[in-house]
Amino acid sequence: MDSRNLTGLVAEPPAFPAGRPYCVPASAYREGLLVGEMTRGVPHFVATLLLMKALEGVTPAGCFVGKKDPVALPSGHPSVPGPDVSVFRGEVRDSLNRRPGPADVALVAEVSDGSVREGRMKLGRYGWEGVPVARLADVSAGVVVGHSLPSGRSESPGYRECRAYGRGEEVPVVSDGREVGRVAAGGALP
Repeated sequence: MDSRNLTGLVAEPPAFPAGRPYCVPASAYREGLLVGEMTRGVPHFVATLLLMKALEGVTPAGCFVGKKDPVALPSGHPSVPGPDVSVFRGEVRDSLNRRPGPADVALVAEVSDGSVREGRMKLGRYGWEGVPVARLADVSAGVVVGHSLPSGRSESPGYRECRAYGRGEEVPVVSDGREVGRVAAGGALP
């Protein structure tokens, strides 16, 4: 077991009552370590709903907005991330027979109300898998950071372009390489 002392990581599994089965979901593991779920406070909850509402207003026909819905990443990693908000291509019922993958995702958005490190770690993984557009709503800093041009499978996974949008600015919403609308950064932040 890796014993690095990193915030949010559990070096040793917690003690469980003897004789009682305990199931740890695959999503609790990241990079081979057992990871505690980040606590989501009221600002996170509100920002997620505001972001969903804003994106629903500009999502083009043939796409839909989801919240914490699983995205199957083909790297073989055991966890299936559920971005705070996603814009999926297709219709809702298209997901009945399979989990959406990177090719089905137009945009992912994560909300951070304290641990920007956690959000950036997730964004690096989305960039590695080729998700074309990512947004990080940083509640503490009062900005929405736009990420584009995914790195793909590289030594420095993430996005090659990054821009922060303050409360008075508009964030472009991009689907399939074209801008389909804009949302006010301040409208996505509590």
